[in-house]
Amino acid sequence: MEKIKIHCIDDDHTQLRIYEKFLTREFYQVETSQDPKDALEKIKENKPDLILLDIEMPGMNGIELLRKLKENILLSSIQVLMVSGNLDANSVVKSFQFGAADYLRKPFYKEELIARVRQQLDNLISRRQYQKQIDNLKGQIMLMMDEVHDLHDATIFSLAKLAESRDPETGAHLERIREYTKALAENLAIHKDYSAIINEEFIDNIYHMSAIHDIGKVGIPDHILLKPGIFTKNEKIIMEKHTVIGGEALDATCKLNPNTTFLLMGRDIAYYHHERWDGTGYPFCLKEEEIPIAARITTIADVYDALNSRRVYRDRSYTKKQLHEFMDNQVSMMFDPFIYQQFLAIEDQFDQIKKKYSD
Repeated sequence: MEKIKIHCIDDDHTQLRIYEKFLTREFYQVETSQDPKDALEKIKENKPDLILLDIEMPGMNGIELLRKLKENILLSSIQVLMVSGNLDANSVVKSFQFGAADYLRKPFYKEELIARVRQQLDNLISRRQYQKQIDNLKGQIMLMMDEVHDLHDATIFSLAKLAESRDPETGAHLERIREYTKALAENLAIHKDYSAIINEEFIDNIYHMSAIHDIGKVGIPDHILLKPGIFTKNEKIIMEKHTVIGGEALDATCKLNPNTTFLLMGRDIAYYHHERWDGTGYPFCLKEEEIPIAARITTIADVYDALNSRRVYRDRSYTKKQLHEFMDNQVSMMFDPFIYQQFLAIEDQFDQIKKKYSD
C-alpha cells in the first residue's frame, strides 16, 4: 500500500525536524521545505496528500502560498493544515477564507499534531471513497444510457424495417440511406455556416431517424404501393399521403415527448423529404430554407439511392451518366444547391456505401 505523503513547510529548520520525527514514526512519507517558492515547485511535482504550512515566513508567507495552491486547479484539492505561533484572529480567518482545512497553534504536543493530521487524512480517505462511489455510479449510469441508446436505436430501425418489409424490392435501402445521410451531414459540419447546427447529436440523430423517412407508407394500400406502372392522378395523391401519415404519427409522439430532438428530426424528415427547393414539392409546398435541413439532406440521399436501385416501376438502375444528368438538372429545383455540391464532393463515399450494402 502506498504511503500517505505529507509536505511540511516552515522557515524554522528545528520545527521541520520535529515534524519529520513525529510523522515518520506514524509511517507517513514526509517531505520538508524552508522556502515557500521551492515548496510550491515540489508540491506541483509530487502532489502530497496533506500540507502542514506555517503562516509567518519571510518573503512569501503561508497565506500567500495557500492562495496560490487554491488557485491552481491541479493542487486546489490538497488538504492544508495551517500552523502558527501567533494567535492572530485575522490570520486565522484569512486562512479559512482561502480554503485551509484546519489550524494548529504552536507550540503543540505530539498527540495533538498526530490527532489533527489523522483527522484530515480520515477526511481525505472518506472523500476519496465517496468520489470512487460517484465514479462507479457514473460508470453504471453511462452503461445504462448506452444500453438504452442502443435499444432505442434498434427499436427505431426495427419499425422502419417493418414498414419497408411490405416492399420486397427495396433491399438494403434503409442501411444505405442512414449511411448516406451521415456522410453528407459530417461533410456539411466542417463548413462554418453549418457547424453550429450540425453537431455530433445532429449526426447521430439523422443516421438513425433518416431510416424512418418512408414509415408513413404503412398506410398506403398494396395495390398502389406495389404498382409496377405509372400512378393515375388519384393514386399519386394517395401515394403522396405517406408523408403526412408518417409526419402526423411522429408529431403526435413529439407532443408527448417535446424535448426529444431525435423524434423532432424524425418528424421533419417524414413530413418534408419530398419537399423541393423551388417550392413545388409535397405535402406543404415549402421552399428553400423553409425545409428543415435534415429533410434536405435526406432528399438527396433518397433520390441517389432510388436511381441506383431497381423499383417496381423501373427494370434497372440508372447508369452513372444518367444519374448525373438527372440529379444535376434538379439543382435549385429539387435539391438545395449547396448541399448538392457537398454530395458531389463526397460522391466516392456514396459509391463505397452502395457497394457495401448492395442488394
